[in-house]
Amino acid sequence: MYDFIYGKVVSISESYIVLEISNIGYKIYICNNKDIKLNYYIKIFIYNHISDSITELYGFKTKLERDIFIKLLEIPKIGVKSAYLILKKYTVEDLLNIVASKDEDLILKINKITKNNVKELIHKLSKFKYENSININIEFLSILRSLEYNDYDIFKIYKQIDTTKDMNTQIKQAIKLLETLKYE
Repeated sequence: MYDFIYGKVVSISESYIVLEISNIGYKIYICNNKDIKLNYYIKIFIYNHISDSITELYGFKTKLERDIFIKLLEIPKIGVKSAYLILKKYTVEDLLNIVASKDEDLILKINKITKNNVKELIHKLSKFKYENSININIEFLSILRSLEYNDYDIFKIYKQIDTTKDMNTQIKQAIKLLETLKYE
């Protein structure tokens, strides 16, 4: 239904933010509000949860984070609240590292997560990580992160970079490609 929304942050709480768009305030549950500032405009990727009695918006800073959230929802007995708690406790990078190490105990520390859920979570996210993996140069990634590009977009354009070139040339190519993504 919604892919993303762009608006002004008018309220920040522990579990949600309110974005004002055309004089309407949208309450959006967000796992990580760390870098979100009051009265700034931001783009948030949305998951619209509709049940019999409620409609809720869940927001994510990157498409990758939202994709992981949706993958978590595919696991039996993990609903939006449990998926939200998982991503509130662990960043996407941390969660994928836990999955890679198959450290079930760290995931079991989250309320409402059972041993069976953990095995399915590791299976689903391992498959997701494999399908979306790219062997990316850490220096390349660090430079683009320092320029405030998000991982999802960096990984998206990385396949188009000529990695035989020097790092400066790769970064210039990347910035050019990343800038074109803003207008898609």
